[in-house]
Amino acid sequence: MKTILVVYGFLAASLLNLQVLPAHAEGTDRQRSSAVIRVAITGRTKISSLGPGSSLQGKLEQALYWRESELFPRGSNVRLIIEKIEARKKVVGVKGWPFVNHLFSRKRELVPRIRSAIIMPPDGPAVPLRATFISLGPRIKIFPEARKASSGERVERTKLGHVHPNRSSEKPVLHEVLSLLVEPVVTSFSALADMKVGADTISCAKPCIVPEGSLLKVMLMEGLTASKNRKGDAFGAELQEPVRVGSTVALPQGSLLHGVIAQRIPPRRLYRPGSIYLQFTRLTLPNGTEVPISASPIGVELDSRSHVKMDSEGRIQAGGPGKARLLLDIAVTGGVAKMADDATQLIIEAISPPATAASTAGVGRIAAVIASGIYMLTRHGGDVILPPHSQIDITLNRSISLEDSGQEQGKSLEELDVQGQDVAGILGAN
Repeated sequence: MKTILVVYGFLAASLLNLQVLPAHAEGTDRQRSSAVIRVAITGRTKISSLGPGSSLQGKLEQALYWRESELFPRGSNVRLIIEKIEARKKVVGVKGWPFVNHLFSRKRELVPRIRSAIIMPPDGPAVPLRATFISLGPRIKIFPEARKASSGERVERTKLGHVHPNRSSEKPVLHEVLSLLVEPVVTSFSALADMKVGADTISCAKPCIVPEGSLLKVMLMEGLTASKNRKGDAFGAELQEPVRVGSTVALPQGSLLHGVIAQRIPPRRLYRPGSIYLQFTRLTLPNGTEVPISASPIGVELDSRSHVKMDSEGRIQAGGPGKARLLLDIAVTGGVAKMADDATQLIIEAISPPATAASTAGVGRIAAVIASGIYMLTRHGGDVILPPHSQIDITLNRSISLEDSGQEQGKSLEELDVQGQDVAGILGAN
């Protein structure tokens, strides 16, 4: 009897799953995907001070888009609940420190595992998200040096969250920026975007021309460095905000940009820094259409500890070694000289026992000078490190035509409304 009840219970549960779960699973496989958000948290936040159940609150540093629609505007409130603190392998640092610093530095870093995340937009219901920690720290945005001459002030290193560079009389407030990889828990970004269909989501009618000089905000899909990557290496980036032509959307969010490293100089001896120059050559729209482009960087967002700059052509170059690096190298040089001096005297005394300390002192000093000189001459300059999910502002060097962008590119608001009614009818019938 118990066996029969168990079998019937299993069959009932299976029927329920057949009615509910397949639609949910199909939507998960086809529509759900993740996005990167950046949350501005006021004040300093130490991960070591957080514990299970701790909460973090902040605001979206920038709006979150999905294809043509703005899902959450900038300034939307975000609330996070920490599940626990874990240790992971430390990501490569942002400075070209010598090996001594890496020898004594921590090999692992603390990261929070997030139990829940909720975005609360000002004009809509709260949306629960599944979040994965990426990074936490103050960020800066670097612009070409040419902008310094045009504006008459230093604007190539502007902290995110600060006031406009022209309002330099106001003291800016530093924001900790928390980067998260998120995806909806009970819905999908596509479903949320369908609810936002309106006049501002109309696609650009064919032929659509994106003019030269248009600004594109993209996010790197993988990390790049001047020391490890080579000239000609390919990389990918994702468009973070739709590009509009007038009031219509020409390039939706999620478009993929393909680029190559056009120029690359690795860090060299005598503190000569490395540099890297990125060139974007191809664009792939969400509907699969590929368009050749020519675009170059005009801004990049990095960790505030990064000592890099950008020249007028968009080349990203590491800065000088800095005072702390020089002081550390001088201290290491002193230790190397002392070790070379003592080792030389010990070797000479072992080979020639009659030799005295006075007679070997001169040779030891010469060895110390040579060893310290070799150490200083072999010091490399700083490296350019662009971690994954770094944001880059690029500009089109020439206009692009989207006249062959496919059927999805020319959809009007009426067509989208008809499709929405068809989908609603299908759901109502089921």
